[in-house]
Amino acid sequence: MKNIAEESQLRKAGQSNLDAIKRVATSLLYEDVIVNKRLPFAAYHPFFESIYLPYENRLVNILENKKALMEIRKKREELIWKTNDIELFFALVTKPFRLLFLKETKEFMSQRDFSVSLKTAWTLCADPNQDFYVDVDTVISWFYEAEQKDLMSKEEFVVFQNLPEKIRVYRGVAVHRNPDGISWTQDLKIAQWFAQRFDSYDQKGYVRTGMIDKKHILAYFDDREEKEIVVDRKHLTNS
Repeated sequence: MKNIAEESQLRKAGQSNLDAIKRVATSLLYEDVIVNKRLPFAAYHPFFESIYLPYENRLVNILENKKALMEIRKKREELIWKTNDIELFFALVTKPFRLLFLKETKEFMSQRDFSVSLKTAWTLCADPNQDFYVDVDTVISWFYEAEQKDLMSKEEFVVFQNLPEKIRVYRGVAVHRNPDGISWTQDLKIAQWFAQRFDSYDQKGYVRTGMIDKKHILAYFDDREEKEIVVDRKHLTNS
C-alpha cells in the first residue's frame, strides 16, 4: 500500500518515479543475450547490439566470456543508476526494445514524461508499426493518453493545429512491412520512397492512399523530415 500511495503522490506532483524506472531497466539488462539468427555477430538484447563488446582493451565474445559479460553488465547497471533524464534511457535501450521499455515503465512516468517518451520511443524504434512486444492498437491508445503539446515540438504542434479538417494521406508499404500501420504522410514522394526501399527483382512495395479527419489524427512528426501523420487507422477512408 505504501508504494501505491507514493506513486499517487508523485503523479499528483507531476513527477516520475525514477527509481522504479531504473529497476525496470536493470531487470532488462540481466535478460539473456540471444544471437540474431540473420547476423551471427549481432545480439538481440535490450542493452547489447552485438555479442562482441570491448573489454580490457580488446573485443570479446560475451557469450563465451562470462566474466566479461558480468563486468560489462555491472558497468551498464552503474550507468543506469546514474541516469536521471528519462529520455536518456531510450538512448541506452536498443531499438527493438524501446516500445517494450515504455510499456514496462509508463505507469511510473508523469504525464509529461510519458508524452515525451512516447514520441522518443515511436520515432526511434526499429519498426514501430509491427513491433514484436507492443501491438499497434496499444500504441494508438497511448497516443490518446498523451498530452499533445508535450508529444510534439512547438513547430510540429503548430503544423498539427493548422491541418485542414480532412486531409489525404499516403503510406508507403515496403516488402514485408505492415500495410495497416499508423504512420502515414502528406507527401506522396516520401511514401513512394518508403514503399520502394526494400524492392527486389520479384517483390515490390506499394503506396496506400487514404482520407482522414483531423480529429482522428494522433500526431504530426517531422524530426526526420518525413511529414509523418500518425492516424487512428479505424477512421481511414478510401484506403
